[in-house]
Amino acid sequence: MEQTAEGTALSPFRHRDFTLYQSARVVLILAGQLVIVGLQLQVLQLTNSAFHLGMIGLAQVLPNLLASLPAGHIADRVNRRTIITTCALVNAATVGWLAWESAQPQPSLVAIYIACGLFGLIRAFSAPAGHAFLPALVPASLLNRAIVIHLTVFNLATVIGPAGGGFLYGERNALRVYATATVLFVVAYLLMVLIRTRPAPAPGAEPFERAFTAGVRYVWNDKRLLGAMSLDLFAVLMGGATALLSVGPE
Repeated sequence: MEQTAEGTALSPFRHRDFTLYQSARVVLILAGQLVIVGLQLQVLQLTNSAFHLGMIGLAQVLPNLLASLPAGHIADRVNRRTIITTCALVNAATVGWLAWESAQPQPSLVAIYIACGLFGLIRAFSAPAGHAFLPALVPASLLNRAIVIHLTVFNLATVIGPAGGGFLYGERNALRVYATATVLFVVAYLLMVLIRTRPAPAPGAEPFERAFTAGVRYVWNDKRLLGAMSLDLFAVLMGGATALLSVGPE
């Protein structure tokens, strides 16, 4: 029997807004990976310190951790397309600031730490809004295929991005990395603007305090979920050794 278009693995791409969204995600993730590599190499160049290299990761994690719960709550109440486009613009402005800073005779390490904190804060808002936006772009019958594509796009971009960042950085050229990432963030914003889907926030959502306590109780009572989340938390916090790869062998 001939397979119908709705049954193919790539059938979600028949929907215009899904295609635009995944194109924007590719550009966003590539830009983010370029910035990560640029930050790591530039901080190592400025300080020659593995300690500072690790601290830029901490500077991103802390704002992300503190803002993640209220950010998820906001994603349920504010138009998610608005959140994502705003985050793309703020990312572009922040990376543009890094590009300007890197062009100075002596780039400021403090400015780099502040930018890292902003990246962590932006990610706290963009991630839940982006994941929750996906189901509005395709029919329910195609959601499973859309999720597979969603994850595949992320993995491919996270592999290609660091290689591109290292190539652009070359011989200590952080400005080129940041300038390219700024352009990519602007392109992602323009792609997101073209999306027509504007799902309305869920009406009658419960207050943040009640939602937070209910979520904590649910995770605490389900030991399987608690164990899985705890294991993932330790893996993320203690297993970020890839940041030290730029140090190289002694």
